[in-house]
Amino acid sequence: MDTPGRSGATMIYARVINGVIHDMAPISDLYPTTTFPAGGPSQEFLASENLQEIQLRKTYNPSTEKLVQVQPYIEGGVVYGVSVLALTPEELTAIDNSIKLQNENTAKQLLAATDWTQLPDVALANRQEFQAYRDQLRQIARNPQTTVVWPVLPANQWQ
Repeated sequence: MDTPGRSGATMIYARVINGVIHDMAPISDLYPTTTFPAGGPSQEFLASENLQEIQLRKTYNPSTEKLVQVQPYIEGGVVYGVSVLALTPEELTAIDNSIKLQNENTAKQLLAATDWTQLPDVALANRQEFQAYRDQLRQIARNPQTTVVWPVLPANQWQ
C-alpha cells in the first residue's frame, strides 16, 4: 500500500545512516509485508528505521529563483529532492515581459471601463478628473513597466 502525500503523490523515503543516504523508495516498497495506518508510518517507526521523507519543497524567491528536482541530498539534517537555482537571464526577461503585458492589458481594460465617462451626453461634474485618470492609464498601456503605481479611479460626481 503506497502512502499518499499531502498532494496525493506517493511519498518517497530515504534511509539515512551516519549522514549517508543508503536507499530510497516508497514505504510500500521498503516494507512490502507491513501495513501502515492511513496517515502513514509513525515518527517513532521512521526514526527507528533511519527513514526520512524526501522533501520536495524548499524556501526560495520565485521572482529570482526556481526549484529543480535533483538526486536527493542531505542539508541541515533534512533530505531534499529539490535544489534552488537562480533563474537564467532569459527566464527573468520572460517573467518581466509577462508582467509588462499583464499590466498593459489591465490598463487597457481600465480604459475601456471608463470610456463612457468621455461621451458628450454624460453629465459628470468631474470629467477632467476622469480625463487625467485615463491619461495615466494610457501612459501605462503605451510604456508598460513591471512595477506600476495605478491611478485611483475618481468617484462619479454628477452635475
